[in-house]
Amino acid sequence: MRLSNNYTLLDQENFSEVLEQRGKVMIAFRTRWSGSCHLFEPIIKKLAYKYQNSILCYSIEIQNDSLIKQHYGVYSYPTVLFFHHGIEVDRLIGIEPQAVLETKITNLIQYNS
Repeated sequence: MRLSNNYTLLDQENFSEVLEQRGKVMIAFRTRWSGSCHLFEPIIKKLAYKYQNSILCYSIEIQNDSLIKQHYGVYSYPTVLFFHHGIEVDRLIGIEPQAVLETKITNLIQYNS
């Protein structure tokens, strides 16, 4: 399900497909009941649109996918994971100012290892 330009909702079935993609991916782990997630969501959408030519952006409702949550050790919401060629290279835990998320995104874009 597409939430906006370059920001798509994942589930357990298509999560592995996303990680198999070559390139840079940002995945926001969120819950429906978290006020912080609702506050942070517009920032994520805005930056997903801004960087749509550089990274792929996704969101996953974590209460529905406990196996993924356990595998990646996601226990606080929101948590944003950054992947390069399917390997986690960074993460952001909790709500942060837009500048912090944007710095993480630009670091991901410049990541070459």
